[in-house]
Amino acid sequence: VILVHFAAGGIQAGDLSQGLEGHWPLNEMSGDVVKDMSGKANDGVASNLGLVDGRGGLVTAFDGKTSEILLPDSLV
Repeated sequence: VILVHFAAGGIQAGDLSQGLEGHWPLNEMSGDVVKDMSGKANDGVASNLGLVDGRGGLVTAFDGKTSEILLPDSLV
């Protein structure tokens, strides 16, 4: 994954922590809790997610219909 920051001076590598409200890598789930790794404790609540084999082990799978992660109201 490549993230860039668009600035008046051109394209620059962005500081990922600046303005970050949450980071949910989806590999730190405990029950239905989706852990926020940003340090801001904006954990989500998962519903209808599955786990499937991925390149690095088990990964989160969305079914495209009923799967969702609910985030704290303070983020919206």
